[in-house]
Amino acid sequence: VYLAGFLGMKGEPRLQGRPHRLCGTAWQHLRSPKASMGGRHGENHRTLLNEGEEAEMETFGYKTHGFRRALCIAGYILSCGILLLVFYWKPAWDVWANCVPCDLQEADVVLLRTTDEFHMYSWKKVTWISLSSLDYIRRDSAVVADESSLLNRVVRKPDLKVRCIQVQKIRYAWDLAASRFQKVGKLICGPNTIEVEITPIWKLLVKEVLNLFYVFQLFSVCLWLAEDYIEYSVAIVLMSLLSMALTVYDLRKQSVKLHRLVESHNSVPVKVCRRQAGLQAMESRHLVPGDLLVLERGRLMLPCDAILISGVCIVNEGMLTGESIPVTKTCLPRDNGQQPWQASCADDYRRHVLFCGTQIIQAKGDGREPAKAVVLRTGFNTAKGDLVRSILYPKPMNFRLYRDAIRFLMFLIGIAGIGMVYTVCVFALNGVSCGRGTGSSQGWM
Repeated sequence: VYLAGFLGMKGEPRLQGRPHRLCGTAWQHLRSPKASMGGRHGENHRTLLNEGEEAEMETFGYKTHGFRRALCIAGYILSCGILLLVFYWKPAWDVWANCVPCDLQEADVVLLRTTDEFHMYSWKKVTWISLSSLDYIRRDSAVVADESSLLNRVVRKPDLKVRCIQVQKIRYAWDLAASRFQKVGKLICGPNTIEVEITPIWKLLVKEVLNLFYVFQLFSVCLWLAEDYIEYSVAIVLMSLLSMALTVYDLRKQSVKLHRLVESHNSVPVKVCRRQAGLQAMESRHLVPGDLLVLERGRLMLPCDAILISGVCIVNEGMLTGESIPVTKTCLPRDNGQQPWQASCADDYRRHVLFCGTQIIQAKGDGREPAKAVVLRTGFNTAKGDLVRSILYPKPMNFRLYRDAIRFLMFLIGIAGIGMVYTVCVFALNGVSCGRGTGSSQGWM
Protein backbone atom coordinates (compact mmCIF):
# COMPACT_ATOMS: atom_id res chain seq x y z
CA VAL A 1 0.00 0.00 0.00
CA TYR A 2 2.85 2.36 0.83
CA LEU A 3 4.58 1.72 -2.48
CA ALA A 4 1.39 2.08 -4.50
CA GLY A 5 0.61 5.34 -2.73
CA PHE A 6 3.92 6.91 -3.60
CA LEU A 7 3.82 5.64 -7.15
CA GLY A 8 0.41 7.25 -7.51
CA MET A 9 1.81 10.57 -6.26
CA LYS A 10 4.81 10.59 -8.55
CA GLY A 11 5.31 13.82 -10.44
CA GLU A 12 7.01 12.39 -13.50
CA PRO A 13 4.86 13.13 -16.56
CA ARG A 14 4.59 10.65 -19.39
CA LEU A 15 4.81 11.61 -23.04
CA GLN A 16 2.03 10.58 -25.37
CA GLY A 17 3.67 8.54 -28.12
CA ARG A 18 7.34 7.78 -28.62
CA PRO A 19 9.05 10.64 -30.44
CA HIS A 20 12.78 10.35 -31.02
CA ARG A 21 13.24 14.10 -31.13
CA LEU A 22 11.08 16.97 -29.97
CA CYS A 23 10.85 20.26 -31.74
CA GLY A 24 10.75 23.47 -29.77
CA THR A 25 7.00 24.05 -30.12
CA ALA A 26 6.07 20.50 -29.14
CA TRP A 27 8.46 20.59 -26.21
CA GLN A 28 6.99 23.82 -24.87
CA HIS A 29 3.51 22.34 -25.22
CA LEU A 30 4.51 19.26 -23.26
CA ARG A 31 6.00 21.46 -20.57
CA SER A 32 2.79 23.38 -20.08
CA PRO A 33 0.77 22.66 -16.91
CA LYS A 34 -2.23 21.52 -18.93
CA ALA A 35 -0.25 18.94 -20.88
CA SER A 36 0.96 16.90 -17.90
CA MET A 37 1.40 16.76 -14.18
CA GLY A 38 4.93 18.19 -14.48
CA GLY A 39 3.65 21.74 -14.74
CA ARG A 40 2.68 22.00 -11.11
CA HIS A 41 6.27 21.27 -10.05
CA GLY A 42 7.70 24.27 -11.87
CA GLU A 43 8.78 25.03 -15.40
CA ASN A 44 12.29 23.67 -14.78
CA HIS A 45 11.22 20.29 -13.42
CA ARG A 46 12.37 18.60 -16.61
CA THR A 47 14.43 19.34 -19.70
CA LEU A 48 16.31 17.58 -22.47
CA LEU A 49 19.87 16.29 -22.29
CA ASN A 50 21.86 16.03 -25.54
CA GLU A 51 18.97 17.56 -27.47
CA GLY A 52 18.87 16.42 -31.09
CA GLU A 53 21.58 13.79 -30.63
CA GLU A 54 21.34 10.02 -30.71
CA ALA A 55 21.89 9.82 -26.94
CA GLU A 56 19.03 12.25 -26.20
CA MET A 57 17.46 11.89 -22.76
CA GLU A 58 14.85 13.56 -20.62
CA THR A 59 15.95 14.77 -17.20
CA PHE A 60 13.63 15.23 -14.21
CA GLY A 61 14.54 16.96 -10.96
CA TYR A 62 13.90 15.32 -7.57
CA LYS A 63 14.91 16.06 -4.00
CA THR A 64 15.42 13.39 -1.35
CA HIS A 65 12.68 13.43 1.29
CA GLY A 66 13.74 12.36 4.78
CA PHE A 67 10.43 10.83 5.86
CA ARG A 68 10.02 8.90 2.61
CA ARG A 69 13.59 7.68 2.87
CA ALA A 70 12.96 6.41 6.39
CA LEU A 71 9.81 4.58 5.27
CA CYS A 72 11.70 2.96 2.41
CA ILE A 73 14.43 1.76 4.76
CA ALA A 74 11.76 0.28 7.01
CA GLY A 75 10.24 -1.36 3.93
CA TYR A 76 13.60 -2.88 3.02
CA ILE A 77 13.86 -4.46 6.47
CA LEU A 78 10.26 -5.64 6.78
CA SER A 79 10.25 -7.13 3.28
CA CYS A 80 13.61 -8.90 3.86
CA GLY A 81 15.16 -7.02 0.95
CA ILE A 82 12.40 -7.75 -1.58
CA LEU A 83 11.48 -4.06 -1.89
CA LEU A 84 15.15 -3.20 -2.45
CA LEU A 85 15.29 -5.84 -5.19
CA VAL A 86 12.20 -4.35 -6.85
CA PHE A 87 13.83 -0.91 -6.79
CA TYR A 88 16.96 -2.43 -8.36
CA TRP A 89 14.86 -3.64 -11.29
CA LYS A 90 12.83 -0.42 -11.44
CA PRO A 91 15.12 2.58 -10.75
CA ALA A 92 12.30 5.03 -11.49
CA TRP A 93 10.23 3.52 -8.67
CA ASP A 94 13.19 4.03 -6.35
CA VAL A 95 13.28 7.75 -7.13
CA TRP A 96 9.51 8.19 -6.95
CA ALA A 97 9.37 6.46 -3.54
CA ASN A 98 12.37 8.21 -1.93
CA CYS A 99 12.15 11.69 -3.45
CA VAL A 100 9.73 14.51 -4.21
CA PRO A 101 9.61 16.40 -7.54
CA CYS A 102 11.31 19.78 -7.69
CA ASP A 103 13.07 22.12 -10.09
CA LEU A 104 16.31 20.84 -11.59
CA GLN A 105 18.26 23.73 -10.09
CA GLU A 106 17.29 22.53 -6.58
CA ALA A 107 17.49 18.76 -7.22
CA ASP A 108 19.99 16.44 -5.60
CA VAL A 109 18.79 13.46 -7.69
CA VAL A 110 18.19 13.52 -11.45
CA LEU A 111 15.95 10.92 -13.08
CA LEU A 112 16.89 10.13 -16.69
CA ARG A 113 14.70 8.60 -19.38
CA THR A 114 15.73 7.86 -22.94
CA THR A 115 13.56 9.33 -25.68
CA ASP A 116 13.76 6.26 -27.94
CA GLU A 117 11.21 3.46 -28.11
CA PHE A 118 12.66 1.68 -25.08
CA HIS A 119 12.22 4.52 -22.52
CA MET A 120 14.94 3.16 -20.23
CA TYR A 121 15.16 4.79 -16.78
CA SER A 122 18.20 5.55 -14.64
CA TRP A 123 19.07 8.07 -11.95
CA LYS A 124 22.17 10.02 -10.98
CA LYS A 125 23.28 11.92 -7.90
CA VAL A 126 24.09 15.60 -8.32
CA THR A 127 27.63 16.39 -7.17
CA TRP A 128 29.67 19.56 -6.70
CA ILE A 129 33.21 20.10 -8.03
CA SER A 130 35.39 22.81 -6.49
CA LEU A 131 37.66 24.69 -8.89
CA SER A 132 39.25 26.93 -6.28
CA SER A 133 41.97 24.36 -5.60
CA LEU A 134 43.22 24.51 -9.21
CA ASP A 135 46.22 26.75 -9.65
CA TYR A 136 45.38 27.82 -13.19
CA ILE A 137 41.91 29.11 -12.22
CA ARG A 138 41.95 32.62 -10.80
CA ARG A 139 39.00 34.70 -9.84
CA ASP A 140 40.13 37.50 -12.14
CA SER A 141 41.03 35.26 -15.09
CA ALA A 142 39.70 36.16 -18.54
CA VAL A 143 37.83 32.90 -18.93
CA VAL A 144 35.91 33.31 -15.69
CA ALA A 145 35.39 37.04 -16.19
CA ASP A 146 33.95 36.63 -19.69
CA GLU A 147 30.19 36.85 -19.21
CA SER A 148 29.47 35.13 -22.54
CA SER A 149 31.63 32.06 -21.89
CA LEU A 150 30.01 28.76 -20.99
CA LEU A 151 32.44 28.33 -18.13
CA ASN A 152 31.22 31.56 -16.56
CA ARG A 153 27.63 30.29 -16.73
CA VAL A 154 28.35 26.99 -14.97
CA VAL A 155 30.69 28.25 -12.22
CA ARG A 156 29.05 29.48 -9.04
CA LYS A 157 30.78 32.51 -7.60
CA PRO A 158 32.53 33.40 -5.41
CA ASP A 159 33.39 29.86 -4.20
CA LEU A 160 34.08 28.62 -7.77
CA LYS A 161 32.01 25.44 -7.60
CA VAL A 162 30.38 23.55 -10.44
CA ARG A 163 27.21 21.50 -10.06
CA CYS A 164 27.25 18.47 -12.32
CA ILE A 165 26.16 14.90 -13.04
CA GLN A 166 28.04 12.12 -14.80
CA VAL A 167 26.08 10.06 -17.33
CA GLN A 168 27.71 7.24 -19.26
CA LYS A 169 31.26 8.47 -18.57
CA ILE A 170 30.48 12.07 -19.66
CA ARG A 171 30.22 14.95 -17.21
CA TYR A 172 27.45 17.51 -17.60
CA ALA A 173 27.55 20.85 -15.75
CA TRP A 174 24.54 22.90 -14.72
CA ASP A 175 24.18 26.00 -16.87
CA LEU A 176 22.84 28.71 -14.57
CA ALA A 177 21.64 30.89 -17.46
CA ALA A 178 20.00 28.18 -19.59
CA SER A 179 18.74 26.15 -16.58
CA ARG A 180 19.88 22.84 -18.01
CA PHE A 181 22.80 20.41 -17.88
CA GLN A 182 25.35 20.82 -20.67
CA LYS A 183 28.65 19.31 -21.70
CA VAL A 184 31.58 21.41 -20.54
CA GLY A 185 35.15 20.71 -21.50
CA LYS A 186 38.58 22.03 -20.70
CA LEU A 187 38.57 22.81 -16.99
CA ILE A 188 36.21 20.20 -15.57
CA CYS A 189 36.32 17.49 -18.24
CA GLY A 190 39.00 15.58 -16.34
CA PRO A 191 42.15 13.95 -17.74
CA ASN A 192 42.37 13.03 -21.41
CA THR A 193 41.99 9.30 -20.85
CA ILE A 194 39.51 6.63 -21.85
CA GLU A 195 39.55 4.49 -18.75
CA VAL A 196 37.65 1.22 -18.74
CA GLU A 197 37.78 -0.48 -15.37
CA ILE A 198 37.96 -4.25 -15.18
CA THR A 199 34.75 -5.22 -13.45
CA PRO A 200 35.41 -7.43 -10.39
CA ILE A 201 34.10 -10.97 -10.57
CA TRP A 202 31.93 -10.54 -7.49
CA LYS A 203 30.13 -7.57 -9.08
CA LEU A 204 29.46 -9.53 -12.25
CA LEU A 205 28.21 -12.46 -10.18
CA VAL A 206 25.88 -10.34 -8.05
CA LYS A 207 24.48 -8.62 -11.13
CA GLU A 208 23.85 -11.97 -12.78
CA VAL A 209 22.26 -13.49 -9.67
CA LEU A 210 19.87 -10.53 -9.38
CA ASN A 211 18.58 -11.15 -12.88
CA LEU A 212 14.82 -11.69 -12.84
CA PHE A 213 15.17 -15.11 -14.50
CA TYR A 214 17.42 -16.51 -11.78
CA VAL A 215 15.25 -15.03 -9.04
CA PHE A 216 12.30 -16.88 -10.59
CA GLN A 217 14.41 -20.05 -10.71
CA LEU A 218 15.21 -19.65 -7.02
CA PHE A 219 11.56 -19.48 -6.02
CA SER A 220 10.80 -22.45 -8.28
CA VAL A 221 13.56 -24.54 -6.72
CA CYS A 222 12.29 -23.68 -3.22
CA LEU A 223 8.81 -24.84 -4.24
CA TRP A 224 10.13 -28.09 -5.73
CA LEU A 225 12.20 -28.78 -2.64
CA ALA A 226 9.09 -28.27 -0.50
CA GLU A 227 7.35 -30.91 -2.63
CA ASP A 228 10.32 -33.33 -2.30
CA TYR A 229 11.41 -33.06 -5.95
CA ILE A 230 15.04 -33.38 -4.89
CA GLU A 231 16.59 -34.72 -8.11
CA TYR A 232 14.85 -32.20 -10.35
CA SER A 233 15.75 -29.32 -8.03
CA VAL A 234 19.41 -30.32 -7.87
CA ALA A 235 19.57 -30.58 -11.67
CA ILE A 236 18.07 -27.09 -12.11
CA VAL A 237 20.47 -25.64 -9.54
CA LEU A 238 23.51 -27.20 -11.27
CA MET A 239 22.43 -25.96 -14.71
CA SER A 240 21.77 -22.46 -13.36
CA LEU A 241 25.18 -22.34 -11.66
CA LEU A 242 26.88 -23.49 -14.86
CA SER A 243 25.03 -20.88 -16.90
CA MET A 244 25.96 -18.09 -14.47
CA ALA A 245 29.62 -19.20 -14.40
CA LEU A 246 29.88 -19.16 -18.21
CA THR A 247 28.20 -15.75 -18.43
CA VAL A 248 30.47 -14.23 -15.76
CA TYR A 249 33.54 -15.72 -17.47
CA ASP A 250 32.50 -14.23 -20.82
CA LEU A 251 31.81 -10.78 -19.35
CA ARG A 252 35.08 -10.76 -17.45
CA LYS A 253 37.04 -11.76 -20.55
CA GLN A 254 35.43 -8.98 -22.60
CA SER A 255 36.11 -6.44 -19.85
CA VAL A 256 39.80 -7.35 -19.76
CA LYS A 257 40.11 -7.16 -23.56
CA LEU A 258 38.46 -3.74 -23.73
CA HIS A 259 40.62 -2.44 -20.87
CA ARG A 260 43.83 -3.53 -22.60
CA LEU A 261 42.64 -2.08 -25.91
CA VAL A 262 42.20 1.46 -24.59
CA GLU A 263 44.86 1.49 -21.87
CA SER A 264 47.78 1.47 -24.31
CA HIS A 265 46.67 4.78 -25.88
CA ASN A 266 46.13 6.74 -22.66
CA SER A 267 49.76 7.88 -22.29
CA VAL A 268 51.01 8.90 -25.73
CA PRO A 269 53.98 11.35 -25.77
CA VAL A 270 53.02 14.56 -27.59
CA LYS A 271 54.45 18.02 -28.14
CA VAL A 272 52.38 21.07 -27.24
CA CYS A 273 53.07 24.72 -27.99
CA ARG A 274 51.89 27.07 -25.28
CA ARG A 275 52.07 30.83 -25.08
CA GLN A 276 54.17 31.11 -21.92
CA ALA A 277 56.08 27.81 -21.78
CA GLY A 278 56.64 27.49 -25.52
CA LEU A 279 57.19 24.05 -27.09
CA GLN A 280 57.17 21.29 -24.48
CA ALA A 281 56.80 17.52 -24.41
CA MET A 282 54.12 15.97 -22.24
CA GLU A 283 51.86 12.96 -21.88
CA SER A 284 48.58 13.00 -23.74
CA ARG A 285 46.58 12.56 -20.52
CA HIS A 286 47.32 16.21 -19.66
CA LEU A 287 45.82 17.61 -22.87
CA VAL A 288 42.80 19.90 -22.64
CA PRO A 289 40.64 21.42 -25.40
CA GLY A 290 42.41 24.45 -26.84
CA ASP A 291 45.98 23.10 -26.64
CA LEU A 292 48.08 23.49 -29.79
CA LEU A 293 49.51 20.15 -30.93
CA VAL A 294 52.72 20.05 -32.95
CA LEU A 295 52.59 17.12 -35.38
CA GLU A 296 56.04 15.90 -36.40
CA ARG A 297 56.83 13.81 -39.45
CA GLY A 298 56.87 10.49 -37.61
CA ARG A 299 53.86 8.23 -37.04
CA LEU A 300 51.55 9.23 -34.21
CA MET A 301 48.45 7.67 -32.69
CA LEU A 302 45.98 10.50 -32.12
CA PRO A 303 45.07 10.70 -28.40
CA CYS A 304 42.27 13.26 -28.95
CA ASP A 305 40.06 14.90 -31.55
CA ALA A 306 41.85 17.88 -33.07
CA ILE A 307 41.33 20.47 -35.84
CA LEU A 308 44.17 20.75 -38.33
CA ILE A 309 45.01 24.44 -38.69
CA SER A 310 48.22 24.20 -40.71
CA GLY A 311 49.78 21.59 -42.96
CA VAL A 312 48.50 18.36 -44.48
CA CYS A 313 48.21 14.92 -42.87
CA ILE A 314 47.69 11.43 -44.25
CA VAL A 315 45.70 9.47 -41.68
CA ASN A 316 44.74 5.81 -41.33
CA GLU A 317 41.16 5.76 -39.98
CA GLY A 318 40.78 1.98 -40.20
CA MET A 319 40.22 1.62 -36.45
CA LEU A 320 37.08 3.79 -36.58
CA THR A 321 35.71 3.22 -40.08
CA GLY A 322 37.24 -0.12 -41.07
CA GLU A 323 38.60 1.36 -44.33
CA SER A 324 42.10 0.31 -45.31
CA ILE A 325 42.73 3.29 -47.62
CA PRO A 326 44.43 6.27 -45.90
CA VAL A 327 42.59 9.60 -45.86
CA THR A 328 44.12 13.00 -46.58
CA LYS A 329 43.35 15.76 -44.08
CA THR A 330 43.74 19.40 -45.04
CA CYS A 331 44.04 22.42 -42.81
CA LEU A 332 41.06 24.53 -41.86
CA PRO A 333 40.64 27.39 -44.33
CA ARG A 334 41.06 30.88 -42.95
CA ASP A 335 37.77 32.74 -42.59
CA ASN A 336 37.34 36.28 -41.35
CA GLY A 337 33.66 35.72 -40.62
CA GLN A 338 32.18 35.35 -37.16
CA GLN A 339 30.27 32.11 -37.76
CA PRO A 340 31.47 28.80 -36.19
CA TRP A 341 34.03 26.78 -38.13
CA GLN A 342 31.65 23.83 -38.63
CA ALA A 343 29.05 26.12 -40.22
CA SER A 344 31.62 27.68 -42.54
CA CYS A 345 32.86 24.27 -43.69
CA ALA A 346 29.32 22.88 -44.24
CA ASP A 347 29.46 19.11 -44.85
CA ASP A 348 33.22 18.99 -45.42
CA TYR A 349 34.29 19.72 -41.87
CA ARG A 350 35.45 16.11 -41.37
CA ARG A 351 38.26 16.74 -43.85
CA HIS A 352 39.89 19.06 -41.31
CA VAL A 353 39.37 16.96 -38.15
CA LEU A 354 41.86 14.41 -36.84
CA PHE A 355 39.89 11.84 -34.86
CA CYS A 356 41.07 10.11 -31.71
CA GLY A 357 42.22 6.53 -32.27
CA THR A 358 43.38 7.14 -35.83
CA GLN A 359 47.05 6.99 -36.84
CA ILE A 360 48.91 9.77 -38.59
CA ILE A 361 51.05 8.17 -41.28
CA GLN A 362 52.57 11.36 -42.58
CA ALA A 363 52.37 14.98 -41.45
CA LYS A 364 53.68 17.82 -43.62
CA GLY A 365 53.71 21.42 -42.50
CA ASP A 366 53.73 24.72 -44.38
CA GLY A 367 57.29 25.47 -45.41
CA ARG A 368 59.69 24.83 -42.56
CA GLU A 369 57.00 24.91 -39.93
CA PRO A 370 55.54 21.57 -38.73
CA ALA A 371 51.86 20.74 -39.03
CA LYS A 372 49.74 21.98 -36.16
CA ALA A 373 46.32 21.09 -34.78
CA VAL A 374 44.12 22.46 -32.00
CA VAL A 375 42.68 19.99 -29.49
CA LEU A 376 38.90 19.87 -29.93
CA ARG A 377 37.63 17.05 -27.68
CA THR A 378 39.25 14.79 -25.09
CA GLY A 379 38.46 11.59 -23.21
CA PHE A 380 35.07 10.00 -23.74
CA ASN A 381 33.89 13.04 -25.73
CA THR A 382 36.04 11.99 -28.69
CA ALA A 383 35.07 9.74 -31.61
CA LYS A 384 36.92 6.83 -30.04
CA GLY A 385 35.27 7.59 -26.71
CA ASP A 386 31.85 7.40 -28.35
CA LEU A 387 32.78 4.01 -29.80
CA VAL A 388 33.90 2.71 -26.40
CA ARG A 389 30.78 4.06 -24.72
CA SER A 390 28.59 2.29 -27.28
CA ILE A 391 30.30 -0.95 -26.20
CA LEU A 392 29.96 -0.22 -22.50
CA TYR A 393 26.35 0.97 -22.73
CA PRO A 394 24.75 -0.87 -25.68
CA LYS A 395 21.16 -0.38 -26.61
CA PRO A 396 18.90 -3.20 -25.39
CA MET A 397 18.47 -6.07 -27.80
CA ASN A 398 15.36 -8.20 -28.15
CA PHE A 399 13.65 -5.87 -25.72
CA ARG A 400 10.17 -6.71 -26.97
CA LEU A 401 10.77 -10.43 -26.52
CA TYR A 402 12.01 -9.83 -22.99
CA ARG A 403 9.04 -7.57 -22.23
CA ASP A 404 6.57 -10.15 -23.55
CA ALA A 405 8.26 -12.84 -21.47
CA ILE A 406 7.88 -10.72 -18.34
CA ARG A 407 4.20 -10.13 -19.15
CA PHE A 408 3.64 -13.85 -19.62
CA LEU A 409 5.37 -14.55 -16.31
CA MET A 410 3.18 -11.97 -14.58
CA PHE A 411 0.13 -13.60 -16.17
CA LEU A 412 1.14 -17.00 -14.79
CA ILE A 413 1.74 -15.49 -11.37
CA GLY A 414 -1.74 -13.93 -11.49
CA ILE A 415 -3.36 -17.28 -12.39
CA ALA A 416 -1.41 -19.00 -9.62
CA GLY A 417 -2.53 -16.35 -7.13
CA ILE A 418 -6.17 -16.74 -8.13
CA GLY A 419 -5.90 -20.51 -7.80
CA MET A 420 -4.32 -20.21 -4.37
CA VAL A 421 -7.04 -17.85 -3.14
CA TYR A 422 -9.75 -20.16 -4.53
CA THR A 423 -8.20 -23.21 -2.85
CA VAL A 424 -7.90 -21.44 0.50
CA CYS A 425 -11.54 -20.30 0.27
CA VAL A 426 -12.72 -23.85 -0.51
CA PHE A 427 -10.79 -25.26 2.43
CA ALA A 428 -12.12 -22.54 4.73
CA LEU A 429 -15.76 -23.09 3.68
CA ASN A 430 -15.46 -26.84 4.28
CA GLY A 431 -13.81 -26.34 7.65
CA VAL A 432 -10.67 -28.20 6.60
CA SER A 433 -7.17 -27.23 7.64
CA CYS A 434 -4.86 -26.12 4.85
CA GLY A 435 -2.03 -28.24 6.20
CA ARG A 436 -0.83 -31.42 4.56
CA GLY A 437 -1.83 -34.80 5.84
CA THR A 438 -4.01 -37.85 5.16
CA GLY A 439 -6.63 -36.93 7.69
CA SER A 440 -7.09 -33.46 6.24
CA SER A 441 -7.45 -34.68 2.70
CA GLN A 442 -9.91 -37.44 3.75
CA GLY A 443 -11.99 -34.93 5.67
CA TRP A 444 -12.13 -32.62 2.65
CA MET A 445 -13.12 -35.51 0.38
